[in-house]
Amino acid sequence: TILRALTGREDIAVGADIVTEKATEYEWEGLSVVDTPGIHTEIRPDHDEITYRAIAEADLLVFVITNELFDSRLAEHFRNLAIEREKAHEMMLVVNKMRRCAAGNTPEAQKVILEDLRKVLDPYSPEDLRTSFIDAKAALESKTKRDEHIARALWNKSGFDRFVNELNRFVRDKGLAARYTTSLYTLEQVLQEALAAESTGDTDVDALEEVLLQRRRALMETEQRVLRGVEGEIHRTAARVREEGRRCAELIHLKADK
Repeated sequence: TILRALTGREDIAVGADIVTEKATEYEWEGLSVVDTPGIHTEIRPDHDEITYRAIAEADLLVFVITNELFDSRLAEHFRNLAIEREKAHEMMLVVNKMRRCAAGNTPEAQKVILEDLRKVLDPYSPEDLRTSFIDAKAALESKTKRDEHIARALWNKSGFDRFVNELNRFVRDKGLAARYTTSLYTLEQVLQEALAAESTGDTDVDALEEVLLQRRRALMETEQRVLRGVEGEIHRTAARVREEGRRCAELIHLKADK
């Protein structure tokens, strides 16, 4: 529903039942946006494998929950991605279906949800994950109303403008650095799938498993070095930009430094 409202494509299926069977890619403002099956359903556990592979191959992740927030299974998946796989710095959290709240998609309702979220997100915060509150169905309905006032009221209640702005900032702030680690996440996913498949008890397999674990640790260490290197380069470049700005300011006026 979010992608249908975002892209305007009416061929994207929506519904209360499971409608996404595979990872499907769409174009939006020059970006490749991938819709994945949900990972919180016990009805189709095979969807987890499809979704985790798509996540491993993605630069950034938009994690969507409803106003009912996390159940135990969904919280486990979230913490696996955010903490164990260390994707939190490349993750944005979206709370959908806010019209179902008694107070609707209002600052008061959002404040209550934010406090509940802090318990699950720890050691991260809702602010770290750029949490957005939306109602995608209201955004879709606003486009079908002939009455301009009703359409505008629905759109405002949807919170979609704020969501799109935050999504663009998320891509702008995190997109470049995230590209450097995507291949590492992909390799890690392949290794984890290989480890899960090799459980025969054979000595050769055990030796292979140990080698794969060593490679996985090496990949994780490399990932951290890449992140630190990129962050360091950003700080160094920012310092050079500031210094150049001061020199330019002095050419305009000697007292323009501040």
